[in-house]
Amino acid sequence: VTARTDCEILELQRTDFHQYIKPFYPDAYQAIKDLGEVRLSHLAFSDKLRDKMGRLSARRTATLREWKERFLGTRAAVKRAKEQGIIGNATSNTRNMLTQ
Repeated sequence: VTARTDCEILELQRTDFHQYIKPFYPDAYQAIKDLGEVRLSHLAFSDKLRDKMGRLSARRTATLREWKERFLGTRAAVKRAKEQGIIGNATSNTRNMLTQ
């Protein structure tokens, strides 16, 4: 917010707000209260949405982590099998299968 003229900014505590604004300016009190409730409802919705998205993200991340572990395990098993001579080069195996 930018003021066009000199202005004074005051801060009210909750007790002051209820004690001085509510009895003397009921319309202003209600308008400010309504605005606060709307903002709080958006925050509550935002928190619920963030929690929901967080759970979905965590589930997706867990699935990706599981796939990565499977891939790395399979890759390590293939490497060990190649080192032990159980399987050879995939290209030569494929070529041998096609020529038979």
